[in-house]
Amino acid sequence: MRAYTQRTIGPLLLAPPMALLAGLAAGLVHPGLVACAAAWLAICAVPLALIDALAFRLPDPLTLAALGGITALLVAVAAVSGDWAALGRAAAGAAALGGTFLAFALARPGSAGLGDAKLSVSLGALTAWAGWDVLLGALAVAFVLAAGYGLWLIVAKGATLAARLPFGPFLLAGTLVAVIAAGR
Repeated sequence: MRAYTQRTIGPLLLAPPMALLAGLAAGLVHPGLVACAAAWLAICAVPLALIDALAFRLPDPLTLAALGGITALLVAVAAVSGDWAALGRAAAGAAALGGTFLAFALARPGSAGLGDAKLSVSLGALTAWAGWDVLLGALAVAFVLAAGYGLWLIVAKGATLAARLPFGPFLLAGTLVAVIAAGR
């Protein structure tokens, strides 16, 4: 019974938020292939956020799946629309955000992890495709959400300033909020 429960409860609990987020992205982001990239991120985001919240890890298979899907879909958008400048901006955004979080992870271990750096590559690509303002907005939302959660931990749970926070869920939320709000 236990094995059956472990195999079925996870998908049953994860499927509704994945479907909701993917549906929002598909309905509010344009053009269609960019909406598919946002929906793909939404599908990957739910298990990534949950695992990071519970285990302080962003597993490579999921971060690589997010990157592969987003990359393929953005390349397809550029090929169909001829908007190679947006693809170049997406590549620059991926390098900038991934490089920034890699620098954080290497310069001050514990401030960010290598999983955050790997995840940031796909998040930077998707947000920069929509524009630099969307990338900066995603980061702003992520940091505001993380700061609010940190303050709640301090006030309600008695945490100290040394408490660790998984940053992946906030990066994912910031990205999805910014991309869906931009709708492009």
